[in-house]
Amino acid sequence: MLPGLAGLSIDRAPPLGVPLRFLLTAPFLAALAGAALAAAGPAAVAARLGGPAVAVAHLYTLGFVTMVMCGALLQLLPVVGGGAVPAQRAVAAVVHALLAVSPLVLGAGLATGTGAAIAAGAALAAAALALFCAAGLAGVRACARGQDTVRAIGLALVALALALAFGLLAALARARWAVPAGPWGTLHQGWMLLGWVGVLVMGVAWQVVPMFQMTPPYPSAARRIPLVALLAALAAWSAARLAGAKDASAVALAAAALALAAFAAVTLVLQARRRRRLRDATLDAWRLAMLALLAALACGLVAVAWPGAGPGWAWAAGTLYLAGFAGSAITGMLYKIVPFLLWLHMHRRLHPRPGATARVPHLRELLPEARARRQLRLHALAVALLALAAAWPPLVRPAGLAAALAWALLGVELARAALAARRALAAAG
Repeated sequence: MLPGLAGLSIDRAPPLGVPLRFLLTAPFLAALAGAALAAAGPAAVAARLGGPAVAVAHLYTLGFVTMVMCGALLQLLPVVGGGAVPAQRAVAAVVHALLAVSPLVLGAGLATGTGAAIAAGAALAAAALALFCAAGLAGVRACARGQDTVRAIGLALVALALALAFGLLAALARARWAVPAGPWGTLHQGWMLLGWVGVLVMGVAWQVVPMFQMTPPYPSAARRIPLVALLAALAAWSAARLAGAKDASAVALAAAALALAAFAAVTLVLQARRRRRLRDATLDAWRLAMLALLAALACGLVAVAWPGAGPGWAWAAGTLYLAGFAGSAITGMLYKIVPFLLWLHMHRRLHPRPGATARVPHLRELLPEARARRQLRLHALAVALLALAAAWPPLVRPAGLAAALAWALLGVELARAALAARRALAAAG
């Protein structure tokens, strides 16, 4: 048995196909987002709220970030909390299909300004997210009480539901369908990025950082205080935005940034105290994620608080947060979670009864460290180029190409791991 699995309900893990379809598909949608960004070119920096830039953001956020998170939650809820998402096979099949198609349709509509495609893509995405929120919250209710990670997952799902509601209001207001103009789009972004992504990465980190990186556990205060502070700040920020109170909105946003910064600082300290001194790609990916998060928060505060801040500061904040923080943390998780799921599947197949002796390949045999590190170097280059494009927009094209190559390589490596597992099972008879 692998180290670090004590306390987990491994026997409750879903069938391999339930989470794996999400995790193997997502990198290739991220690669499409990188290619689309390269095609958009330098204009994306100045017009970050224009059609092509918004199309890339939705393709990446829905097709990659949310796709991976949905697959991870289908695995984590039963294993960490002992609960189960109802009708998990059917839910996984429908949500995966909708999340695979909706970013493409929505992205094409946003890039070209085609209203019918925007409406169709938004409807497909809304159906996927609504179904997943309902099924996920039912799974959370079925879990054992008192699990901090499960509690964070539930709160992240609530944040996703709010982000979906605000996104629909923004779409209806834009189409002038009985919804008055308001800060719906801004609220959608805040709850999607800080609520859904921020809260979920925080909660998942409490489980996977100690487990896979051999660090001490997060202290109880470090788990609860930043989470409560972040959600309280998001609620206050939303109220201030709806009331048009700009100063209060800025203060609440600064409080949310401090909560996320505290999480990043604690994670870096725990990583410095890890029991295993040998570095690996997962550790470096998470370190990159935490450093990028701190840099993103700093750039975001400049963009909000400095009246003379140009569009480059907001661009740097957004790219560092999405590609640097979320993208790096997800990459680090995929390096371990996909081989672990494959290992678990093989262990179940090859050791169905006590005394079975068929050999199960180790995680690093499925995804060798050298290959993971090669992909991570290309990803880090893409993150750096994306951030530097804030100062020199022509870097957007090479940054997009580097990102596309990095994500495509990640998808290829994960697919190779799955094929290696299949060959091992075939060889064992």
